[in-house]
Amino acid sequence: MSIQHASLVAKRRRLAIAAGTWRFREPVGPAIEHVAALRRAGMSAQAIADAAGLPLTVVSMLAWPNRAQPRQWILANTGDALRRVTPADTPDHLKVDATGTRRRIEALQRIGWSGAEIGRRTGVTTQAINGLKRAPKVTAGKARQIAALYDELCMRDGGDKKARTWAIRGGYAPPLAWDEGAIDDPAATPNLGATDSIADRVVTASILDGTAHPTTTADRDEVVPELAARGMSDAEIAALCCVHVRTILRDRIRLDVPSRYAETHYLRGAA
Repeated sequence: MSIQHASLVAKRRRLAIAAGTWRFREPVGPAIEHVAALRRAGMSAQAIADAAGLPLTVVSMLAWPNRAQPRQWILANTGDALRRVTPADTPDHLKVDATGTRRRIEALQRIGWSGAEIGRRTGVTTQAINGLKRAPKVTAGKARQIAALYDELCMRDGGDKKARTWAIRGGYAPPLAWDEGAIDDPAATPNLGATDSIADRVVTASILDGTAHPTTTADRDEVVPELAARGMSDAEIAALCCVHVRTILRDRIRLDVPSRYAETHYLRGAA
């Protein structure tokens, strides 16, 4: 640590003590859990250390807590640095889990985007796209590239009937089957329209009265048609149902519920 940096740290410490916000250390548990979540997302210990600006030895101690003498505390600054790291900080050249990439490609093919067209738009061959679907890991840069293309095309019909037919035969789930965030979760399954539970009448009544509450698909099946009929936008319904606005869009399309706020043509019947 340079003299200038040490002086700055000391100054910040004095100011924090004076303000009553100084934290010297914190429990290690949350840091261990956060590092584990980053590693499940595909980040290596070295990538986490680089993104957080911490020594690899510190991150390794958190990544494999059973290998060393157990610690109960870490420096508060270390915890702060780790919390600022997300899977999006993975350098382009490092490998991440390919689940989300594969599902995005399959979902686009399910609505008529061929592997050749996906490859053309991402600068690779059809064979490379097929390889991404089979690979257990992909580079973070390629995963982000496919995710950006998916966000651009996932509500537009690709028009390739052959690609759609092959995707249907392969059992690929369409974009509307994936709730926001689930597409990257290896443990998640697509929602193909089946409802595994019944609506909670207390929840639905609360939402219809204007009180926000977390919902299941069955709950939203009850309230989305009614709220849309009242003239509420997808964003307003999403806020009441505690879900992403895209989830409400998918629910409306699945239930064939119109919205006066729908200004963009969305692909109907894809789910």
